[in-house]
Amino acid sequence: MAELAEAWRGEETERGFSMALNRIGDPVDGRCVLVSAHDADGAVRGLLSFVPWGTRGLSLDLMRRDRDAENGLNEFMVAMLIDACPELGIRRISLNFAVFRSVFSEADRVGAGPITRMVDSVLSFASKFYQLETLYRSNDKYRPEWVPRILCYDPVLTAVRAGIAVGTAEGFLPQVGPKFLAGPSVPEQIPRDPEFVDRLLAEEERLLRREAPPMRLSEQQRVRRRKLEALEAAGMPGYPPSVPRTHSLGAVRELASGPCPTVRAAPSSP
Repeated sequence: MAELAEAWRGEETERGFSMALNRIGDPVDGRCVLVSAHDADGAVRGLLSFVPWGTRGLSLDLMRRDRDAENGLNEFMVAMLIDACPELGIRRISLNFAVFRSVFSEADRVGAGPITRMVDSVLSFASKFYQLETLYRSNDKYRPEWVPRILCYDPVLTAVRAGIAVGTAEGFLPQVGPKFLAGPSVPEQIPRDPEFVDRLLAEEERLLRREAPPMRLSEQQRVRRRKLEALEAAGMPGYPPSVPRTHSLGAVRELASGPCPTVRAAPSSP
């Protein structure tokens, strides 16, 4: 699968820093979901890779298909995954991140203002070089719930440097210029620390374990539990398994002076 994904990518610049895992089939990615489409002969013609989004969600990481495959193959794989979500326990799926989605959406409305139409024209021209409007159109066909993405940065970084950093990470801008503006270069291969990976997997396992919510007690239950705690603090078990027998009935009769008292049960209240 990794070889096919690399072959189908071609020579184009890899973009999508904000959503790409930058690997496929890694042993540490056991919770990733891989969707593949096969032709009548069993050959793989397309694949989708999703990374976990919480405990009940998936986020699109990789979308590749054979260039000679039929049109609509990616849409078919997404639709089949959505159809299988109930059986997989998946409740939500996140697809591509569409930049300037609101501009394209507002421009499609009847009565859009001149400024909106002008910005839409500029972005449509830029879409010939970058996938801006294409990503919006490809996602909008699924009728999704659009959620805005917010960029947070340190005030000392300034919006210009933050924009350059994002553009460089996404592959839209080359990493050129002074280091204080473009940032340090990133090596192609980052060495992996096995100890860090083990700690990370252990933390993920801990977060995935669901703990039962605390029991909500009524006022009467809280009072009884406080009394039980007071008895146990005094060394008296609240629910003893048995009561020690110190005398037999014959010994009680001998010790009792006079006739044995009659024990009567009090009538129970309604």
